Amino acid sequence: ESTVHANDYQGGFWLASGEQVLKKKDKGRLIMVSDFICEPTGPLMLTEAAKLENLKLPEPERLPERARVIICPSSKAGGDSWWNMDQMIEQ
Repeated sequence: ESTVHANDYQGGFWLASGEQVLKKKDKGRLIMVSDFICEPTGPLMLTEAAKLENLKLPEPERLPERARVIICPSSKAGGDSWWNMDQMIEQ
């Protein structure tokens, strides 16, 4: 699991003489990425053969091709809920 902000700050900038960096006042929207990664095989995802078998299933029964989930949690309207156990089980 990893979290980043949309406006994470940069350490250096390329500027012309006399220019000034205009930074945002806040860090921006929070982005959370959750994935299952296996050391020998990498990210948890369906193999090519499993993808073909998956396509034969009815739409509601199909598995996602990859375990990665990206959410943008916020208490503001339109934001995703914060990461919780229910979301992890669904993942």
